[in-house]
Amino acid sequence: SKRIYRITTSYVSETSKEHAAWGDPSVGPMSKELYAEIENYTSLVNEPVTVSSDDKPFREDKFFYSDTNYFSVFDYQFVTGSYKSFKPGTIVLTQTAATKYFEYGDPLGQSLTVEKKEFLVVGVIEDLPLHTDLKFDAMMAVDNLMSISGWTFNFLLFKEGSDPENFQPKLDKIF
Repeated sequence: SKRIYRITTSYVSETSKEHAAWGDPSVGPMSKELYAEIENYTSLVNEPVTVSSDDKPFREDKFFYSDTNYFSVFDYQFVTGSYKSFKPGTIVLTQTAATKYFEYGDPLGQSLTVEKKEFLVVGVIEDLPLHTDLKFDAMMAVDNLMSISGWTFNFLLFKEGSDPENFQPKLDKIF
């Protein structure tokens, strides 16, 4: 956790000064491409969605979209399945969400319909601890986060021994 940094955005206009938790989704891939100290990155979008299971719709606020790097940056305890199967069109559920949608069966290999798109369940993780900043019930991998939103939550994973504190000028230079 000491090597993971959330990238935020500060900007000033004629009428306001803002600091936002989200930013441009290119920050992760561009940082990794340009700077050797970046080991990996991930970007997320959180939008309320309609989830259907057995033709029964549920409105969910804690279903996140992400790139496929999420579980390579953040470490979770998988109860079943694996982060290695987290590819576009797949979903990982918390234990509570898995029980909600698949009360009487194994969720692995089953599908959930989210906003009329099918997502294959490839993993179930332990419920998240209370002290986490990222409170989600499901993480869905997609090819293009820009198709969901123009703004994402961005995280960089720095390589062991690098100095994240001196990275800000590099970000300012390219963004």
